[in-house]
Amino acid sequence: MEKSLAVFEGKEIRKVWHQEEWWFVVEDIISVLTDSKDSKQYINKMRQRDDQLSQGWVQLVHTLAVPTLGGSQQMNCSNTEGIFRIIQSIPSSKTEPLKLWLAKVGYERVQEIQDPELAQKRMKELYKAKGYSEDWIEKRVRGIAIRDELTDEWKKRDVGTEREYAILENARWLRTKCGVNNNSSHFLFKKDSVFLNEKSQIFLFRKLANRYESRKDPDEVRR
Repeated sequence: MEKSLAVFEGKEIRKVWHQEEWWFVVEDIISVLTDSKDSKQYINKMRQRDDQLSQGWVQLVHTLAVPTLGGSQQMNCSNTEGIFRIIQSIPSSKTEPLKLWLAKVGYERVQEIQDPELAQKRMKELYKAKGYSEDWIEKRVRGIAIRDELTDEWKKRDVGTEREYAILENARWLRTKCGVNNNSSHFLFKKDSVFLNEKSQIFLFRKLANRYESRKDPDEVRR
């Protein structure tokens, strides 16, 4: 979720990469500009005040799946151009700084596409600013790299259906949690097994799940 968060004046704004540009969660933008405790209500009142904004709302705002800590959620999002139009209806001293910030975020994305290492560096800086230890940050970055590499490999091996991918991804996560590294689980990462032995995959997945349930730390569950 690291790439799905940006910070403006100490407040997090969720974003998602869509149609080759960043789309920002509208409620987060409203919250930053107005300090409103109920962004949805503020948006409704804002649209009532501005008829033109209300009429063009469906062109400016799209419902997109945004990664969150609790999983992907459908949220109202708008691109930079749309946000510029929306904030015209918001009386706030933060409007101009936000415009500059949005332009900067878009430019940084272009830089990261050209230089992937720059994205990793910025992610480390964000974690460090949040107070995480160097050891935790390195483990986190390494884990993300391994996950991305494994996901790419599955795609190369034509793990195409959503069900097949879900089995592999869940097994990978449980395998990491349980520390399983024997041959009985290793077949999950081979293409042939995905198509030829789904019952065995489900059996082992349940076995791994049971092992995880018996080993997991109560403190980790609360987190």
